[in-house]
Amino acid sequence: ESGRHGRRKQYPISLVLA
Repeated sequence: ESGRHGRRKQYPISLVLA
């Protein structure tokens, strides 16, 4: 979950939050 403050991994997070 370090992608929250690191926008370099917002491609998987968008799918997870979706």
